[in-house]
Amino acid sequence: MRIALALPLLCLAAPAAATQGFACRTVAPEGVAMSVVVGTLGVAGATLTDGGRRVSSFDGSEVVLGQSWVDERALLVDLLDADRNRRVARLKVGIGGALESRELSGWLDYRGRRWRTVCAPD
Repeated sequence: MRIALALPLLCLAAPAAATQGFACRTVAPEGVAMSVVVGTLGVAGATLTDGGRRVSSFDGSEVVLGQSWVDERALLVDLLDADRNRRVARLKVGIGGALESRELSGWLDYRGRRWRTVCAPD
């Protein structure tokens, strides 16, 4: 009887969704920033900040998440316009060690310019 009562509760239990965030910033003083959320299934979304302008794939009003990839060697994030016709930004950084404890370095393509970029776990 106890098993019969516990079974429906076990079916309702959801697995934990572990996430890791990365705060990426360009090296230039007038630079751009991107924060990236990585979950169990890969890149969950990103937010781009350029001065006072902030766009996020989480609300999808101005940008959406395009191609993305994360593994033990690299993190790649493409942000596309809301119609998915044009790439707004591309972040590509290399990973030199354990993903959750290392600073990442690479570049961010945005507004026709390539910015040297560093990311750290957030």
